[in-house]
Formats: sequence, C-alpha cells, structure tokens
Amino acid sequence: MATSILTLVIVVSFFCCVAPASSRDSLSRCLPADIDLVRAVVVEQPKVSKEESETRTTVRTRLSQLKARCKNGKLLSSTGRQIRFVTLLGCWGNPPENYQEMLTEQAKEIERLKKKYILIQIPCGGNVDPRLIN
Repeated sequence: MATSILTLVIVVSFFCCVAPASSRDSLSRCLPADIDLVRAVVVEQPKVSKEESETRTTVRTRLSQLKARCKNGKLLSSTGRQIRFVTLLGCWGNPPENYQEMLTEQAKEIERLKKKYILIQIPCGGNVDPRLIN
C-alpha cells in the first residue's frame, strides 16, 4: 500500500512539474543548429536602468519580446516578419590583415538584411563575456 502511494505521488509530481510542450519547444525547432535559447545576444538599444544592464539578454528573451512563433520551419515575429540570426565577426586574437574590410562588409550585409528581416545578432564569443576574450 505504501509503495503504491509513493509511486502515485512520484507520478503525479512528475506530471505536475514537467512543462507541457510549449512555444519554447516549438521555437527550438526553428532555430539554426548552432543557436540555442540560452545564447547571449547583442542588444542595440541603450540600457536605461542599472538593473537592466546587469541582466543578460538571451535568444529566448529576445524571441519572447518579439512574440515569436515557429511556422513552417521559420521564426516569425508577431507582425509576421521573419526572424534571422547573424553571428558577428571580430573575435580574433590576432586579426587578419583585412579585418576592417571584413567588418565593413558585415555591417553592409546586416543593413541589407534588416530591410527584409528582424535580425538577432549573436556576439562572436557566444556565451563568453567579451571582456574575457584575450
């Protein structure tokens, strides 16, 4: 009897604590292979409060702000614009000779893509604090 009650409690607590298939799961299916929901993203707007500046913005946070949904394998914002990811260049220990040209070309490409898509920019160091990159 005690064993069956214990089993019942375990089963009930499992189903109570396991999150149902949510939009987060469906969003993961639409992410590129090298991007996950906990990756840090570049925030383009200046931070206003000290509290906000201490929190790290992730892919999950940004997609939530955009009210993103996954439709036919594509991420779409609440307004219907497709969301794309761009991994930024620039984490060079010793930059290549043409690094300025590479950064200029990437900036032009980002501006071109912004006209058609909502871009989420991923810093070159991924989840690493850029100040720690040598």
